[in-house]
Amino acid sequence: TEVAYCSRQTGRVRLRQTGGKRIFPDTESQGLLEQWHTEVSDSRSVQLDQVDGHSETIASLPVFLPNGDLETLHAALLIRGGRIEPLVVSLQLLATGLSSWYARLAARQTEFEAHVSSALIELIGKCNQAASLAASHFTLVTELQQLIGCNTVAIAVAGKRNQLRLAAMTGVSHVDQKSAFCRDLVDCATETQTRGSLTNWPPMSSNDQQATRIHQYVVQQHNVEAVMT
Repeated sequence: TEVAYCSRQTGRVRLRQTGGKRIFPDTESQGLLEQWHTEVSDSRSVQLDQVDGHSETIASLPVFLPNGDLETLHAALLIRGGRIEPLVVSLQLLATGLSSWYARLAARQTEFEAHVSSALIELIGKCNQAASLAASHFTLVTELQQLIGCNTVAIAVAGKRNQLRLAAMTGVSHVDQKSAFCRDLVDCATETQTRGSLTNWPPMSSNDQQATRIHQYVVQQHNVEAVMT
């Protein structure tokens, strides 16, 4: 059975994944998948079609998302003397399972966001209760380390001429501004400040590889798994 999966993003249908290389990969077939996606989304029911030159029946099924949107599952079924209904029922169970998985994923995401929001409110309260700004910085990095679960958290602040320096770092009571690790972290923060957006290595996309060379250097130089600023 050859399978394809479609979703709608920013108003356009996108073929997210294809299993098999015989029916679905060519441009004409992908256009049909997009058309069937729209038709199934409108009817919200199973649809059966065929692709010219192929004997398989294409079953298109709606996959319901928690936010009310729909994605579609397309499966090519080759029927030889049998009935197609049992196969369609099996696919309907699969589509229902996918919908349930999305619902559980959304519930876990909501639960996680609620946990993070509660933790951040508690963190702000602890920082406000600190005796000094330096103590507030240390509280911030310590609590964030426990919340995120990473090895090291540091905070960089802008000083004279908008130059950054480390104000606090987990694991130390006094930040050695001259140490190689601290200087490299400041360079990472400066790179992020220049980019004006979240910066990390390994990068989340190939477009970020050239703009995150300092982060890459820190990962390689200090033998850490990842760095994000």
